[in-house]
Amino acid sequence: MQRGTCQVLRTTTPGSGDISDLLQDLPSPLPFPPSLFFFALSPSLVAASFSSPLGWQLAGLPNPPRSGASSRGAPRAGRTKGALQGGHRGALALPSPCCRPPTPVPAPALQVMLLGDSGVGKSCFLSRFKDGAFLSGTFIATVGIDFRNKVVAVDGVKVKLQIWDTAGQERFRSVTHAYYRDAQALLLLYDITSKISFDNIRAWLSEIHEYAQKDVVIMLLGNKADMSGERAVRTEDGASLAREYGVPFMETSAKTGLNVELAFLAVAKELKQRAVQAPGEPRFQIHDYVASQRSKSSCCAFA
Repeated sequence: MQRGTCQVLRTTTPGSGDISDLLQDLPSPLPFPPSLFFFALSPSLVAASFSSPLGWQLAGLPNPPRSGASSRGAPRAGRTKGALQGGHRGALALPSPCCRPPTPVPAPALQVMLLGDSGVGKSCFLSRFKDGAFLSGTFIATVGIDFRNKVVAVDGVKVKLQIWDTAGQERFRSVTHAYYRDAQALLLLYDITSKISFDNIRAWLSEIHEYAQKDVVIMLLGNKADMSGERAVRTEDGASLAREYGVPFMETSAKTGLNVELAFLAVAKELKQRAVQAPGEPRFQIHDYVASQRSKSSCCAFA
C-alpha cells in the first residue's frame, strides 16, 4: 500500500464480536500511516472495533475514554454504529482526511505527420529525432502507419509530440488520408538524390490541401543532405518550390542529424504559440525562426 492513497481493508468475517484478532494480523510496523485507514465491515464490527484499544491506535485516534468519561473529538461506539446504520452502511471514514494529491492534467499531444515518397528517409528521420540514432543498413519500408511520442521543451514548457510515420507507397494512400484531418503539422520530405521524389511533392501538396485542415502547419524538407555527391535536386529548386506554396523549407540529414531537431521544434513552437496567443498579439513567424536557427544547426552538423 502506497503512502498518499486511500486503502480499504475488507473482511467477510461474520458476527459482531471484537475484531482485535483481525487487527493483530496486520504487519508491524504498518507500511502506511494509520490515518489512511478505512474499515469496510458490518456496522456491528465497526462499532466493536472501537471497544478495542488496538483498534483506536491503528485508526490514529487517542486512547478510548474510560467508562463514564468522555473525550472531545473521540467518537463513541454507539454513535458510530448508529451513523452507519442510518447512512452509508459497510464503510467508515475515520476523522483524518484521506485524499491523494491532485494529479496534473497532461497537455494534449500535438499530432505531427511525416509524408513523402517511399524511400526518402521518413522512418530514419523519425528515429534520429526520437532516439538520436541512425538506422543504417537495409531498412524495411513502413507498412501502413506507425507513430512515436516524444516530449520536447518549448520556451520552458513541455510539449508532447505524437509523430505519425506514414507509408509512401501508393497502395497505402487511402489509409494515410484518414489521418490527415487530425494532423496539426505535416513534414513533407523528398530525397535530394531522387528527382522523382521531388517532382511528386506537388501531388503530395494537392492531397494535403484536399484532406488536411486548412490551418495545418506544413514544412518542406530536402532529406539526405549528407549525400551531396549524389545530389539530383538543387537547394535553390527546393527553396523556390517552398516559396511558391508559402511553406518554410530546409535541407536535413537523418544520418548526421542536420536540422532534424530544428524541424520538429519549429512546428512545435508554431503550434504552441497558436494555442496561447492572445488576440492582437503578433503571430509567430516560423519562416523567420527557421532562417535564424538554420545557420546555428548547419555550422556544426558535419563537425
